[in-house]
Amino acid sequence: MASAGAEADLVQWLGTDPPPYFLFLATLEPRKNIGRLLAAYAALPDRLRKEHPLYLAGSFGWREAEFSDVLKRLVEIGEARILGFVPDPILPALFRRALALIYPSLYEGFGLPPVEAMAAGCSVLVSNVTAMPEVCGDAALYCDPVDVSSIRDGMLRLAEDTDLRNRLSQAGRARASLYSWDRTGAEILALMREVAKG
Repeated sequence: MASAGAEADLVQWLGTDPPPYFLFLATLEPRKNIGRLLAAYAALPDRLRKEHPLYLAGSFGWREAEFSDVLKRLVEIGEARILGFVPDPILPALFRRALALIYPSLYEGFGLPPVEAMAAGCSVLVSNVTAMPEVCGDAALYCDPVDVSSIRDGMLRLAEDTDLRNRLSQAGRARASLYSWDRTGAEILALMREVAKG
């Protein structure tokens, strides 16, 4: 859980006390499906885009020309904000203040940002492909990453359904605890003891 000090540091770092925002945390490049995410966000009702801006955290990767026009337009009208690199001490507060993490990645080995978000109690919308179903289990809302309307519909559900967000927040904290260093260390130690017994 983020401390009050971390929350204040986040507000200072952002330069504003933000409204509940959709958060994307990854390198801004095609394999992270940024183009479809932007199209899905742009397809949300005007009211929701005004209430819930899209914050993009991460550096630009390759082929940014494929999505730069849409992103530039969203930034110009105040519906998106590019955060760039986010310092590690601020990340838990960034997740806590978010309405939801949106992570429709096309290619993923493990997907650490959704686990970090879940640990902070942030609801997540993730791809129904790659490792995401195995990593997130029943603690996430899923979308088809190649279907813009599926991503948009997931964002819409998260924006409008407080009970869903609360359920995902609770389930996410429990799911993220499966990936803690303490738990991993204890499991490795138990395995080593079992092997030593012969």
